[in-house]
Amino acid sequence: MKYGLLVWKMTDNIGDDIQSYAAKRFLPKIDYYIDRESLDTFLPFDKEEVAMIMNGWYLHHKENFPPSEYIIPHLTSMYFSTGDNWTIEKSVYLTKYGKEYLEKFGPIGVRDFATGERLSQLGIKNYFSGCMTLTLPKFNNVKKGDYICSVDLGEEKNEKLRTYYKDKNQEIIYTAQALDPDKNSRLTYEQRFENIEKLLKLYQGAKAIITTRLHCALPCLALGLPVILIYNESSFDRLASFKNLMTMMSNEEFMKFDGELNYANHQEEIDKIRKPLIESCEKFIEFTKNKPENKELLEIEEYKRVKRLDYIEWIKDIMKVEIADRDKDLKYFREYQKQADKELLECRKEIDILTGKIQKNKRTFKSNVKHVAKKILNYKK
Repeated sequence: MKYGLLVWKMTDNIGDDIQSYAAKRFLPKIDYYIDRESLDTFLPFDKEEVAMIMNGWYLHHKENFPPSEYIIPHLTSMYFSTGDNWTIEKSVYLTKYGKEYLEKFGPIGVRDFATGERLSQLGIKNYFSGCMTLTLPKFNNVKKGDYICSVDLGEEKNEKLRTYYKDKNQEIIYTAQALDPDKNSRLTYEQRFENIEKLLKLYQGAKAIITTRLHCALPCLALGLPVILIYNESSFDRLASFKNLMTMMSNEEFMKFDGELNYANHQEEIDKIRKPLIESCEKFIEFTKNKPENKELLEIEEYKRVKRLDYIEWIKDIMKVEIADRDKDLKYFREYQKQADKELLECRKEIDILTGKIQKNKRTFKSNVKHVAKKILNYKK
């Protein structure tokens, strides 16, 4: 059996690489690196099946789902997006061929309750598996430091954090999980995983973690660290699944708090997710090692020649939805720009008025000074 590792070459978030790193440790070997955004066009070198753990976030290019028939998937720790990051706001890609695929290899292990509800509404069986990053093991020989890691808090929240620790003599290390996609994509995956290990070891050496990134919080919980996750209210539906694992605060709550920060790691609750997820991945690997050859698998050239007219029409329908959504986003940004330009013009008018008043006051002040000076001179005479 050949094995593939799910990756996203052009990611701008190291959280995607951490997802791949977490799945990697279950694989006996890596024969293929398979890009998440090109799943439907994956072809092996020879006619062969490729087993792959398919955890992670789906999908920017939603028209590229479902995956190639050469992939044997373990569908677990999956998050299906309908609106994140300006992608398609519908679940069209999870209907017809997408739904058939998920039903064939289901039930689906979902990363969060929101994904589970989405699939249930479409009649697709699923269960809560949690996130693959919760399976990460601790590193050996990591020296514990006396610092706290602030990860992607932003300047306003960092200033709040500094104010809190002002008199506590606490070192704070500031980090971010954003990546330069062009620069990162030029690295080998071995180099990318080395960078992940350096980052995770930095986290493991900390006393505690405070972050706005779910894929900082969850790996750090796996490493045994107490965590505070700060979130936007609009994204709470995808984070609520993990509220029993750590301390969670909304942006507003964090900015208003005036007490002790309670970093938490609820290991028993973490293990309820972690252990079954590890077992399911190990079971999948054992299954694939002994899986008989698929006699119905097409030769690669034949597979490429197959005319899947219904499938092509379905893809066109998905693209129509995507184009409509992007047009809507473009319209929103144009309206936003108009409003911003209007507000800027108003600000400039106010500045001009204030500048005029200042100049007038300057002239009045000079005139008054001259008048007073003249009076003083006349008084002296």
